[in-house]
Amino acid sequence: MPGMVAASQQRATTHGVPATHGVPERDHVAVPAALDAVMRKEDVTNQQKSGLLAVFWAIKHLSEREQSFKATEVELTALRFAKGQIGDIEWAVQKHVDNGFIIDRGQNDAGARFYTTARAVTAEETLYAAIQLGKNRGNTVLGTRDAFARIVSDFNAKMTQETGADFRLSDEQIRAAHHILVHPDAIQGIQGEAGTGKTAALAMVREVAEGKGWDVIGMATSASAAVELERSSGIKSQTIASFFAERERAISLAKADVDSIKSQIMQKASGQQKPLESKILDVRGDFTDFGKARYVFDHAQGTVYKSDLTLRNAVGIYLLELAGQQRQHLNLTKDGKQTMWSGLKTDALVMGSNLAEKAGRSITSMEQVGTVEAISARSTLYLSRSSTIGNLKEELAKKQAELQNLERTGHKDGRRVLMVMDEASLTGAEDTVKFLKQAQTIGARVVLQGDTKQHGSVPAGRAFALAQTVGMNVATLTETRRFDRAAQDVQQAVKLMQDGQFSKAVGMLRRHEVSEDGFVKGVVDRYMGHMDALIKKDVVDPLVGVVTLTNRDRKDINDAISKELSKLGHIGSDAHTKQHLDYPKLTDAQKAMAGELQIALVDTVIFNRSNKAIGVDKGEVLKVVSFNQQENKVIARTPDGKVIEFNPQKHGNFTPAIMEKRDFHQGDKVEVRDVLRIEVGTSRNGHGVETLRIANGTKGVIEKIDQEGAVIQWADGKSTAINNRQLMHVDHAYAHTTFKEQGATVHREVIALSTTGAMIFNREAAYVAATRAKGISEIVVTDKGLEKMLENAGKKVDKTTAVDWEERLSKALEIGGGLPKGHQRVEKAAVKNLDLSQKF
Repeated sequence: MPGMVAASQQRATTHGVPATHGVPERDHVAVPAALDAVMRKEDVTNQQKSGLLAVFWAIKHLSEREQSFKATEVELTALRFAKGQIGDIEWAVQKHVDNGFIIDRGQNDAGARFYTTARAVTAEETLYAAIQLGKNRGNTVLGTRDAFARIVSDFNAKMTQETGADFRLSDEQIRAAHHILVHPDAIQGIQGEAGTGKTAALAMVREVAEGKGWDVIGMATSASAAVELERSSGIKSQTIASFFAERERAISLAKADVDSIKSQIMQKASGQQKPLESKILDVRGDFTDFGKARYVFDHAQGTVYKSDLTLRNAVGIYLLELAGQQRQHLNLTKDGKQTMWSGLKTDALVMGSNLAEKAGRSITSMEQVGTVEAISARSTLYLSRSSTIGNLKEELAKKQAELQNLERTGHKDGRRVLMVMDEASLTGAEDTVKFLKQAQTIGARVVLQGDTKQHGSVPAGRAFALAQTVGMNVATLTETRRFDRAAQDVQQAVKLMQDGQFSKAVGMLRRHEVSEDGFVKGVVDRYMGHMDALIKKDVVDPLVGVVTLTNRDRKDINDAISKELSKLGHIGSDAHTKQHLDYPKLTDAQKAMAGELQIALVDTVIFNRSNKAIGVDKGEVLKVVSFNQQENKVIARTPDGKVIEFNPQKHGNFTPAIMEKRDFHQGDKVEVRDVLRIEVGTSRNGHGVETLRIANGTKGVIEKIDQEGAVIQWADGKSTAINNRQLMHVDHAYAHTTFKEQGATVHREVIALSTTGAMIFNREAAYVAATRAKGISEIVVTDKGLEKMLENAGKKVDKTTAVDWEERLSKALEIGGGLPKGHQRVEKAAVKNLDLSQKF
């Protein structure tokens, strides 16, 4: 242990990071109450408290990427985060075990001890429970095999007519579609290897399900995968994050409507008029249609306002109405003879109404309307009041039914839902469980589609592989169609990879060995050669992919290709240098540490929300001035020159970035590296502007570019003008890492392996890289990296699990039965996570 401490301190010195002393302020750390209680014990020294906090952050860091981790990893990471005298780490780790903060998984065959967390165990147990609860539910799209056979025949005939060539779904594709439409299990899996036509089967599934009145929803972890799923299958798709956000927004708006109608009923019953009243009205004058909007009537002042139909405005106006009603209630009940208690109660109500009014005004956007529109709005309001309470109750019942349908089925009209998750191998355990819980809540059928041979998730857990292990019904696709016309060496390499012979397969692909200094030029030359060859063959929209293992290689190759295209006259000759934000891959624990931010070379922070405590606005880009590791502070400068400092543990709603530069030309291929929200035009009512959302991963071409910004034509054919600040989130789109390239299909592929890239090469990266192209895949590798490339091509990278499921299932145990000590604390939590009264 002393040696480990010395090694950690040496690393801190090497990075120029001073060792920290003392105990970090506890209120800056979101520690669990149980851990806080341990730290507050009188017999716990400051040194031990520091150790407990260091281990807490180490576990937080490690558990974001893995379900279980070695004891030595916990110790070394704790030392790295604490940077010095942190007390007895081994004691602190044991305290975490004794108190159930981490669970001891025992030792592996090599003698290494592993730990996991209750949260990780619960996630996997919930996944297992979800699959078991979905067995034989019978919530099928089609009821009989005969009906399915007729549909397959009709689909083949339709596609033959549309394509002008004989079209036939393969036996594997038919089996996959049958499982999705007819099999009685609510959760279905498609394990489809690269190029097997997974989405062709989904296209038929979509047509059949929608024809039967189902709503088919597609989603994926990345925006680019969601875009590809929608393009190839016709299934309307989005990211998992946006799906949950949109559903929560729809439910919130529906609840606001229900509350509004209830308030109207109570008001009519009491005969009172609210001092402030809002209502969604479709206002029409004698000669003018003012459109549909939310109108706010200030009856005390006689003024009328209008606001957009957004959740933010609905909540703000509700708070303003609440404040007005509280004040009206106080005015009606005052008698001048208050007791001390009633006086305190009145003061509390006044304070509450003031806070409600302040909050309401801060989040509400309203504008006062003109005299003509105000008269028309009041007339429309008075006419609407002629509705009887009975009519309002009827409207309330309808809205409550819509709300219930939203919560139970995902749709206000109660339609059944088929949910398809594409590239499921890239989705972590917690997101997969959240997805399945949502599906169960709304009674949906589920399809998890992916390929365990390709990259696994960056977040913790190998959920897609685990789902197959614990009993998900799976259709397997192995018959490839993408490579029917591929070069002979590519076909042979893909077959060898399917048989598990990765090193031999990589060695079979044609390759170009280059020097270290000539690596980037070698890649560019091969890219240009392939583009010229495709153009000479009159290939429409030729696509040459370049895949790398490191982000540094990706950026260098992108820049070099853009410059070469400009030099040869394929794109504009004038280079426009723009600022660009690059995001280092940090865990939440690393983001909370000033020292880790400094080591990652973070020089820019973007706040995701307004923070009045430190005086920054939402979306504000701040330049980092320095880091104070002793106090865990970041010192940064705002665009207007104001210097602020903040503790990243206490004010964590920001994105760390590195400010770089990009040279863009007219005609450059680009892609969005973050979500863009662009204000364009005016709304239908002439009030405010519309916000255009450009998803992360959306590709486009620069049509125009100048010192103010650029005009980009996106893949859907639409063009958008963006300013330099928005352009900071756009990058070149010639080269990608293997993670980003997964799911893409190109005509030819250049696999670019620098010496560093060859060092981290593995079988997943090899499989992804070699299976993107329909024609030629070749390797450009440095002479120093060649040996490592061949050595590492067969190296398997497995994500850990929190439970030994092979041992668990081999003993045929039920959930909670015979679990190791520590797991028993969470054995019931998994089933509680699912509503047993509901069916998939």
